Amino acid sequence: SAVNNRTLTLNAGTGGDVTLTGAVGGSQALQTFTVSEADDVTLPAMTAGAGGISVTAGGSGSLITLTGAITTAAGNGPVTLSAGSTDNGQFIMNAGSSIAAGSGAISLMGDVLTFDNAADDSIVTTGALTLQPRSDSRAIEIGSATGSTAFALSTGEIASLADGASSITIGKSAGTHAVTVNAATFRD
Repeated sequence: SAVNNRTLTLNAGTGGDVTLTGAVGGSQALQTFTVSEADDVTLPAMTAGAGGISVTAGGSGSLITLTGAITTAAGNGPVTLSAGSTDNGQFIMNAGSSIAAGSGAISLMGDVLTFDNAADDSIVTTGALTLQPRSDSRAIEIGSATGSTAFALSTGEIASLADGASSITIGKSAGTHAVTVNAATFRD
């Protein structure tokens, strides 16, 4: 069979937004999908292969919103979603959205992660899972109440992390985060 080498790269530039409304890679599979620069990015259902999915919303206060199922599971490609350049970047998973990467790594970066509207087990990988604030000094709260100003993972958001990741990393190795850990159950 032929090897799929289709690549889609979008660059909206500084101040530009990317909003996709229809499924991407469903009928014509992509090997790689990349948004290299944009302020706000809205992603619908999307399928890519071993090349993975990489989105950078690089402005301060930038936003990445998922509205559908994002998958690289068949090709085990990585999923990297990075919101914000220095601070206040936001990553939001709307109800009905999910991320599945097979054995590919999943990396989600933004000072605010909001995926408590997502169903339990909606972020799935047997590879590494990394959740990072964009700012090196942003406080981290695990098992937090909603409404926190820190990089906060509520118990509902933790429930969206499916069992099976080879590792879960929260925070940056070079970060100077104050970390608060409340009652929380990780199933991994």
